[in-house]
Amino acid sequence: MDHALQTNSQFVFSRINHIDEDGLPLPSNAPQLYYYNWSIANRDLYPTPNFELIRHNYAITTGNFFFRRSILKKIGFSGF
Repeated sequence: MDHALQTNSQFVFSRINHIDEDGLPLPSNAPQLYYYNWSIANRDLYPTPNFELIRHNYAITTGNFFFRRSILKKIGFSGF
């Protein structure tokens, strides 16, 4: 949230913790962690985060998205 406020961002997402079906952290050698960490570490190789987001989906889920209400108004959502 601090980053979003400092940069006046309209849409941000947070990093995530990978867990298994029992809710335990994945081992450090899990392939999912390799690709996720590679994507995060190399995000500056691409013109925008969208390139790597589409390729490896480092946002992972919509549960870690934060966005301003004004975005919903811009796209026509009137539920607020």
